Amino acid sequence: TINTFSGNSCELSAIKNFGNIFFLLFYIFKRKVIKFIYFDKKILKNQLIFFVTLYSNSIINAVTHEKNIIYF
Repeated sequence: TINTFSGNSCELSAIKNFGNIFFLLFYIFKRKVIKFIYFDKKILKNQLIFFVTLYSNSIINAVTHEKNIIYF
């Protein structure tokens, strides 16, 4: 629900960027360009954060500050 967040447009855009990131990751995974062979949560988190850093700083802010968006 929208009232879970503070209503800041920057945070809302970060949430929308999250959708784009996971769609892109799903597309890459389906294309078998990148295969995730490690299932350890910490390693997956580091891989995702590294990929996200290349994409946008707003998503990093969402990962580090908005724990209710996604749980690693």
